[in-house]
Amino acid sequence: LSFLLCMQRDSLAEVLSQCWNQRTGAVEWAAATEALLTTLSTSDREAAISRLCALLVEQLSVGPSPSPLLLSYLSHAFATRLFSIRAFFGAFSFEDAPIKPQRVWITVSLAREFLPVLLIDSWAHGRTSPTETQASQPTTTLLRVGFFVAKHLAFALEEERSHEDNANDVGVDVLEARRQRATEELIEWSTDILSTLFEERRAVALILVERQREPSAWESLIRALANVKHIVTTSSLASKYP
Repeated sequence: LSFLLCMQRDSLAEVLSQCWNQRTGAVEWAAATEALLTTLSTSDREAAISRLCALLVEQLSVGPSPSPLLLSYLSHAFATRLFSIRAFFGAFSFEDAPIKPQRVWITVSLAREFLPVLLIDSWAHGRTSPTETQASQPTTTLLRVGFFVAKHLAFALEEERSHEDNANDVGVDVLEARRQRATEELIEWSTDILSTLFEERRAVALILVERQREPSAWESLIRALANVKHIVTTSSLASKYP
């Protein structure tokens, strides 16, 4: 069975690669992917989707910015429920470990792109899930996203100060200008994400539920926020619910 599943995973990767190379539209890619997934049992389908999401994350991290075609595949997959946005975000590594600056930029840009969809899906899933384990999944994702973004926002602010010092000393070359622009975008996007998480009604409700279930994750988020409190207003969450 595991051998067959590996073959199925390879087939999903081949479909994605072929569609991307031929610039196939999202509808056709989704149809070909669904045709493969329908041959699997429920548990094997979940494993295959997990691997597919990891592959999409990997491919979206290639190059200076996410591929618009792959982004269209994702948007269609979420809209048609080929797989959930929670499964996609579950493929990211939001742990407290060093990763390349480009991967941080890509991760934050995708989080900003799809955060509205994640909130809608998480809210609906949390209201209808029959078990506590299922209900906790979407808010766990929000806590992980919040921690990751807050942590790297602090790094970006330090980097911005470094850029300013270098500009005063020796001027700015083309490569340095690109880095500055990437840092500015990271700060802007991170601020937008955190503001949404702390001010949007559904996000606050979901995170407060998860706070009760995962106090250690909540504490990690609050510690990360302490380093950016002069940038992000957290009145709806960290101040109102200390």
